[in-house]
Amino acid sequence: MGGDYARHAAVVMASVWTHASRPVCFHVLHDDTLTGLNRQLLGQMAADFGRQICWHRMDSQTVRDLPHCGAFTKGSLYRLYLPRLLEGDKVLYLDCDVVCELDIAELWDAPLGGLALGAVREQGIHGWPVAVKRKVALLGLKLDEYFNSGVLAIDLRWLRDNGRDLAAEFAAFQLNHPADPFPDQDFLNWTYQSRCCLLPEKFNRMVSCLENATESATQPAILHFSGNKPWQRYENQCTAKYWQVMLKTPWRREAAKGLEVINAERERILTSSCWRLTTPYRRCGDWLKQTKLR
Repeated sequence: MGGDYARHAAVVMASVWTHASRPVCFHVLHDDTLTGLNRQLLGQMAADFGRQICWHRMDSQTVRDLPHCGAFTKGSLYRLYLPRLLEGDKVLYLDCDVVCELDIAELWDAPLGGLALGAVREQGIHGWPVAVKRKVALLGLKLDEYFNSGVLAIDLRWLRDNGRDLAAEFAAFQLNHPADPFPDQDFLNWTYQSRCCLLPEKFNRMVSCLENATESATQPAILHFSGNKPWQRYENQCTAKYWQVMLKTPWRREAAKGLEVINAERERILTSSCWRLTTPYRRCGDWLKQTKLR
């Protein structure tokens, strides 16, 4: 977990802790890329919130059986080791590109119906390239039940009682499916689609799929920047929410980058004829003119 990942993780933590009605402990699975300084900064932030972080170092011996997954790093697969590392009955997993606007207790309390996982349908799947959808379908998966693995409720007791080991199962899956577009997500769907409780969309709301991003202001959700990242470009009104949360972290000075991203998009929209001719762009342009990070 280098500087970028630590910064993104800080935003996730701050957003969860801001709205949590109960104590929330974050379990951070990391390797040697987590610097001492970043660990110290995250620890101080937890102390400021009156919360706790539990650290789990993933050394090369622990993850030796993880296969190479192209552009996906081993760090993105560490979540598969959660059942081995934790002793509780349940754990929630959140990607590093989410902002939580609701009380995470809502997700924790969501019933899973005696199934292994809880997740939200992949909202953007019908917009995927035909070749990608074909590969998913060739796995025998139902597209309408295909879930996104960026937010997961994992029933650790179910996995233990049924003798399941996510990391070992994934290694075996990759031997027969080395070219899958989304390795761990495809694996989880292939292995657990029939054992997954599909949860309400608010628990993993895809920002890139929002037709009207203003609805998120009145409907709290876990916002997932699964497409364009807030630190890369402006997507919609939700982009500013990421930078607003960063102001609560030790990386608050980085929020200045958010202003650069928003201002660049403001100039693009306000100089475009689309802004004058179409309602969506006009609404977006009007909002951008008023946007301020406080």
